[in-house]
Amino acid sequence: MHIVYLLKLCLEKRDIILSLIKREFYARYAGSLLWLAWAYLIPILQIGIYFLIFGIILEKPLNKISGSHHYYLWLLTGMLPWFYFAEIVLAGSTSLIRYSTLIKKTGFPIDVIAISIFFSAAIKHLIALAIFFIIIPFTNIPFSWGMLELGVVFLSLTLFALGLSYFFSILTIVLKDLGHALPIILNFWFFITPAVYSENLIEHRWLLTYIIKYLNPMTFPVTFYRDVITGADRFDLFAAIVFLLISIVTFYLGYFIFYKTKNYVPDLV
Repeated sequence: MHIVYLLKLCLEKRDIILSLIKREFYARYAGSLLWLAWAYLIPILQIGIYFLIFGIILEKPLNKISGSHHYYLWLLTGMLPWFYFAEIVLAGSTSLIRYSTLIKKTGFPIDVIAISIFFSAAIKHLIALAIFFIIIPFTNIPFSWGMLELGVVFLSLTLFALGLSYFFSILTIVLKDLGHALPIILNFWFFITPAVYSENLIEHRWLLTYIIKYLNPMTFPVTFYRDVITGADRFDLFAAIVFLLISIVTFYLGYFIFYKTKNYVPDLV
């Protein structure tokens, strides 16, 4: 019932959502010389850092780290779903505090704030995907029908991120320190997700391998994006179903907690 309520609310308040999306873009990029380009320059610059660390300082062959000859494309596609996920969770976690002025206005639908953050992140994510699909024909990577399955994984990833976003948005206004701790937690989570290295690189460390493969829900979307776009085409149906179920449960629990406590938010922000 809560999910149906949220869908109806999004349709009714679509003008507010559109206004919030514009506000998100303006607050983040207005005044900067490169504007939206920063959303894509950041991961590119990070790739340069990983190239410097792995390829030059540690003198590790990049094809061994990635298991692919297209290391830069391989690395970008692994980071693409992670940045999408992290943006929704991080921006959502502090959203109620950032929009406190609007929230204190009687009748403002605070449920749609996280939805506007999702749309803002999704626009940039889909533009990045479109760029990848334009680049792929100029490489030796063959077209894979698994690319059509990206939509299902994208939906699962969105539900997972939104569930955590709703949950942390409530928790952050109760535990203010969480707003400072969450970026550190996500940074640690990033490095136990095989986004910048291949799982084969750590297979001799059985405990770490077990955690990454079976206890880290972000492993599947990251490896799926990377495998499909770089032509590996290793679709794990069981892992996809498990991740979808985890995402649905996470979204439902996150929004349920938000829904039950949202009436107290104006007094707490």
